Amino acid sequence: IAASILETVTISSIFPFMSLVSNPEQIYGKYYKILYDLFGFSSPVHFIVMLGIVIIVLFIIKTIFNTFSTYVAYSFGNDVVKNTKTKLLTHFLHQKYIYYLRDNRSSISELHNSANHLSNAISSLAIIITEIFIVVIMYIVLMIFNWKIMTAITLFLLVNIVIVQKVIQPRLKNISSNTWSSLALSHKFLS
Repeated sequence: IAASILETVTISSIFPFMSLVSNPEQIYGKYYKILYDLFGFSSPVHFIVMLGIVIIVLFIIKTIFNTFSTYVAYSFGNDVVKNTKTKLLTHFLHQKYIYYLRDNRSSISELHNSANHLSNAISSLAIIITEIFIVVIMYIVLMIFNWKIMTAITLFLLVNIVIVQKVIQPRLKNISSNTWSSLALSHKFLS
């Protein structure tokens, strides 16, 4: 949530700043005038330069925070996998030798690979949740500023989603099914 708010604030600050650079007379408008008087700027140029520096600092903070949140997401995923692998290894170490003669050895390898996929899935899920928050907050902000353009964009995106679900997704499912069948067959032959 914090990452999405930072992202929204930084991106939303670009358009007013560019508008202010192209038309410095806006400083004497309602909102800019309050900031201009509050901090006691001596000239519009000085105000615009300081506003630009603030926006650059915001982008640096956002980048550092996004890097940190990505690190936390991946660390969390790796910790879950480390704990899962430790429990799996402990379980297999406490089995009797006959267990390994009876059981399919490839299942142990498959469990190990599944644990690796779990790490990627958890890390990706955390990043996806962050991105969803960013999209939702940006969407709300843009709807407030210009609902007509956002409605047109929304309709365009909905048409694309329908095309992806009806045309592309069935083909991807078919390819995925064939891939999993081939992997299962290769594991069977290897064990």
